[in-house]
Amino acid sequence: MSLTVYQRQVLLNQHKILEMLSKEIDDKEYHKMMQEVYQSGYEYEYFEHGPYKDELSEEDCKFVYEVINMYDDLYFYWKSNEELKSNVDKYKVMFSGFDLNDGYEHKLYSFAKFLIKDLYRLN
Repeated sequence: MSLTVYQRQVLLNQHKILEMLSKEIDDKEYHKMMQEVYQSGYEYEYFEHGPYKDELSEEDCKFVYEVINMYDDLYFYWKSNEELKSNVDKYKVMFSGFDLNDGYEHKLYSFAKFLIKDLYRLN
């Protein structure tokens, strides 16, 4: 991850303030170390500033909505049609999920889980 000089300066200043406010010696040392990381531009150590992930595009978010809505519609139609219920297994019309071994699909899964469990947007 690359940070601009301005972003590094902001993070450096935050760690200076946190160092002054910290009561524990270990915390003070950590914030002192992070000041050095941002001041010197040690990019490999930037992971320390937060567990941020790559963004999921608006297009990808819409795709997740479409997939979930499609399977929701399929299940609703299957549930309301006796002929389909007797000829098609329930699990054929239920979404089997995203591939968690694939980095891209894992992000799609995370967003779907967020929609369903955290925001209660989809059934």
